[in-house]
Amino acid sequence: MTKTDLTFSIPSGAELSARLQRPDDCRGLFVLGHGSGSNMDVPLMRGLADALYGKRIATLRFQYPYSEHPSFVPFSDMPVDSDQTLVETIQAALDLANETANGVPVFVGGHSMSGFTATLMASQKNLNAKAIIALAYPRKGDPSRSVHLAQIEMPLLIVQGTEDTLGTKSEILEMVQPLLHRVELKWLEGASHVLTVADLDHSAVLHIAADHISNFVDSI
Repeated sequence: MTKTDLTFSIPSGAELSARLQRPDDCRGLFVLGHGSGSNMDVPLMRGLADALYGKRIATLRFQYPYSEHPSFVPFSDMPVDSDQTLVETIQAALDLANETANGVPVFVGGHSMSGFTATLMASQKNLNAKAIIALAYPRKGDPSRSVHLAQIEMPLLIVQGTEDTLGTKSEILEMVQPLLHRVELKWLEGASHVLTVADLDHSAVLHIAADHISNFVDSI
């Protein structure tokens, strides 16, 4: 398995880490951001990157300034970065991905916070990517967190667990109902917000998510 450690910078001057995991015959490159309170090396991120590698999809995982900080502890109460910094980081990671894509289509998004932030960005400007992929969309019972989806013109895949308490099945269905012509929704049966399913190995769940992403890449 080919992994390359990279660095990139954001306008504030912060130097951040990224990891490119690319099969020789890859057919797409996914800029895969992590969720809040997490980082690029937690099991969910590593497992999904490995599953996508097996589907011939490259991933570029990356850190935000808060998750790069030496004192950061995953899943603690440490605060995340400002919205502007999150946007700047995803944009810089996307730029890095396009520099290394070598002609394959680039996708952008990630888990929870990263997928949500990518949709906000796409509602405000054109992104240099083929589509957005959002895993575990965090609507959090607030309809205002999805109003901007109507402004997105590029394709969007949402992969959601049916037991996700931060984006329940009923509210996600309500959210995408008027957007079915531009949003593809796939369910992970029994999965929580962190894509775990009781009595099922986590890697199995992540392989199902990777199947959905792979089929979406094929459709694009």
